[in-house]
Amino acid sequence: MTTRTLRVASLRTWLGFGIALFISLPSWAQEFPTVGLLYNTKEAHSLSYRCSMLAPSKMECEFVQTAIRRKGDPNTLARLIEQSKREFRSGKQFASAKDCQAYGEMVDVLEGRKKAPLPEGLAKLTAMEKRDLLEIANVMTSICSNPTEEGYIRLGRLSHARDMRTCLVSSQTFRQTFGYIGGRDSASSAWVVESRPEGVCGVVQLSRFTPERSDVGDYTFWRYTAKKAITNPQAIAFLGVGNNIKCSELDEAEYFYDWRSKQQPLQCDYIEFSVL
Repeated sequence: MTTRTLRVASLRTWLGFGIALFISLPSWAQEFPTVGLLYNTKEAHSLSYRCSMLAPSKMECEFVQTAIRRKGDPNTLARLIEQSKREFRSGKQFASAKDCQAYGEMVDVLEGRKKAPLPEGLAKLTAMEKRDLLEIANVMTSICSNPTEEGYIRLGRLSHARDMRTCLVSSQTFRQTFGYIGGRDSASSAWVVESRPEGVCGVVQLSRFTPERSDVGDYTFWRYTAKKAITNPQAIAFLGVGNNIKCSELDEAEYFYDWRSKQQPLQCDYIEFSVL
């Protein structure tokens, strides 16, 4: 066999090995989430994302999480009632004489006995807002003229009922870098967040994207799982003046975001925007 023949044979072997490598790489190995909107499967949260490749098997994603939650908590009513009782028994003045006069004038305006000083402001109120405002103003006027424990409790109940009909809307943005973990097929592959312990609690992010192949057509949908682990649970996190929390009490549950949309019946009469 000549040198040329050996060279050609070697080249063919090398090409064959290279072709085998390319053939053995599954097509789904190059797939990654690009742009999408996902929905929390339990809570009224959505997650929009935009991802781009940084290098082979490495991508960065920008997220915008929008959350809607009820302001009130049914479990806090008993505590609010006890707080109302303590406020009454403390003997502390409920309101100044000027404030009490304003409450009475508000009742007169809402019941049509007196002209509103700012008619345009009153005109902007819905029938529901006027009804709720009148109910609270009546209770406040009653407490001003005759303070009773029952009056304080009723005011606490009204405040709680209003919070139960109010929903808070918040939004936050964040970035995460992911590494690709390949399996035997697309169903066992994932993009897993790259994370190191952060903060005094040593929070490690364990979030991931997983693919879901469409039964109809050649499509890949993506699901996102949000999860974190606390590596220093014995520490205490300082969240602000008088607001500390044990790291062991931080949430380590998994939250699933699916590409299938889901409606959430929250029955919100009022909307408030929140930074948290």
